[in-house]
Amino acid sequence: MWKILSFIMLFMLMLYGCLDKEIIDDVNLVMVIGYDVGEGNKIKGTIVAPEYKKEQPVDSKVMTVESDLSRDLISDLQKESPAPLVYGKLQFALYSEDVAKQGIEKYVDSLERDASVGSKVILAVCKGEAKNLLEGKYGQQGTATYFRNLVEHNMHRENLPIINLHTYLRNFRMKGKDPSLPLLEKKNDHVKITGLALFQKDKMVGEIENDQLFYFKLLSDRYVKGIHTITIDDGNKASIESIRSKRRSNIDEKNPFHLTIELEIEGYLREYSEGTVRPEILKKAEKAFEKEIVKNSMEMIDMFKEKNIDPVGLGEEILSHARGLRKVKNWRDIYSKMEVDVHADVKITETGVVQ
Repeated sequence: MWKILSFIMLFMLMLYGCLDKEIIDDVNLVMVIGYDVGEGNKIKGTIVAPEYKKEQPVDSKVMTVESDLSRDLISDLQKESPAPLVYGKLQFALYSEDVAKQGIEKYVDSLERDASVGSKVILAVCKGEAKNLLEGKYGQQGTATYFRNLVEHNMHRENLPIINLHTYLRNFRMKGKDPSLPLLEKKNDHVKITGLALFQKDKMVGEIENDQLFYFKLLSDRYVKGIHTITIDDGNKASIESIRSKRRSNIDEKNPFHLTIELEIEGYLREYSEGTVRPEILKKAEKAFEKEIVKNSMEMIDMFKEKNIDPVGLGEEILSHARGLRKVKNWRDIYSKMEVDVHADVKITETGVVQ
């Protein structure tokens, strides 16, 4: 028994001795990478690596090269770096709008094939050059932390859907759904989320603006939190904060191409523009909000069908519930025939501090 244990321990020590040892002070940790269209058929890649200095804000080292292939970018950057570039802490991948319109499959593929890159890397599209955004100075925590925090808190606390490398690949490969990514833009000395980039397969073909993100997340996710101002039929305005939402879908047994989406939203009234909030005012606010949700959701679905894209995954729902349709080679033929209805049920359970 002791001989076996001794052999195992010796074997493990030998394996440990074979591992590459990398001391954090001796390497550059690539935490953000950006892709732009280069000259000719080249790819322009920009990486950001943090530089830590004692009792000083985190500085960001930015490097840019142009290469023939996305897999060559890091190799070419290594030739210009005084310390080895290490991919293992990558947090953010940014694609210019021009790159996204041409297709990002080859760039995402290079990330997926790298075993050191985690599945929670956030992907995003930017207006203008990615290089321009990554060269900015954003606070004391460094560029990588700034970009990740910007997108993550809007995913978990606001109306941006949860999106990372894992969810992108799942939606890209799923039969009956298309990917979508956050859309960013530089505004003076900061970066702003301007909406959602919509893809058909791996090519960007459209976008959703910020004021429509709430309705998109209602259609695609189970939970929405955000503040929305509505106009009641008497002309007064009410501010409603959504605190909980549910989504159910039903397929007509007689017509498998007919899908009904039922949305339940629970929230409370934060502000009302005209005096005391009476019960009849709450009822009017609920009905006005329901009408707005149905109108905007249906307009969005019509836009998706017009562009022949399905970022919500309505086609996948039809394919998974209707017998025999999984054998259809081109699910977009089914998607074009779909009839979708949206029903909304809003309950305002509290009136906040106004009462």
